Amino acid sequence: DIAVLDVSDRDAIYEWADNSVAEHGHVNLLFNNAGVALVADVATMSDEDLHWLVDINLWGVVNGCRAFLGHLEDSGEGHIVNISSVFGLVSIPSQSAYNIAKFGVRGFSDALRMELEIARSCVSVTTVHPGGVKTNIARSARTDPSTPSRIKPGQDLGVPALAVLRLEHPVVL
Repeated sequence: DIAVLDVSDRDAIYEWADNSVAEHGHVNLLFNNAGVALVADVATMSDEDLHWLVDINLWGVVNGCRAFLGHLEDSGEGHIVNISSVFGLVSIPSQSAYNIAKFGVRGFSDALRMELEIARSCVSVTTVHPGGVKTNIARSARTDPSTPSRIKPGQDLGVPALAVLRLEHPVVL
């Protein structure tokens, strides 16, 4: 089944989690992969744009994890995959809002994973940091018109194509 909902709407996510278990009996996997983009400098970005991005890219992950965690534990085995970004590993000019959210996903996921390990939970967490994936996120990004373009086409930013991070054993592919 496909559900269309606003991941920043906490109540909608909790309702969807409960409905998923009611319909399917249990949940074993959760993939948090919603995201939007914003091109804006810290000095000129609007509070509205900043909150819009963080509410979706960070709070969407938090809402999803919290809404489904109990259901995943009830299933006897579960796994959460939180999609961050290479921008959760490196900072980029005009991407500070995106960096806030994606570094936040990384920190939240690492802390949650450790908490679950300490509790000997049957649920584990993986954070994925993709880069350069063909989606519409860049084309549909909000752009602050007062932000100058500092990144030139083809400029090497030293960003790996894909990184999967678990605190003990970072792996870069």
